[in-house]
Amino acid sequence: MDIAREVLAILVVFGLLGALLFFGRRAQWVATGLRRPPAGIRRLEIVETIRIGPHQSLHIVRVDRRMLVISSHPSGCTLLRDMEATEI
Repeated sequence: MDIAREVLAILVVFGLLGALLFFGRRAQWVATGLRRPPAGIRRLEIVETIRIGPHQSLHIVRVDRRMLVISSHPSGCTLLRDMEATEI
């Protein structure tokens, strides 16, 4: 009987942690003003990619109304420019 109570207590704790994680993520979206886009709408788009060497390339990425110019290289990625899409 004691083992059943302990297992039940553990299940309740895991259930509460799961609910906290679910509602915490949901609250974060609301608090930061971020909204998930409706199904079928893409927020992220690679506009253009140019190779400038065997291991280097430049990428223009559209994120919502922002345009990012990103350089990728063997040691990682670097944000070169962040601008409004209307600046282009």
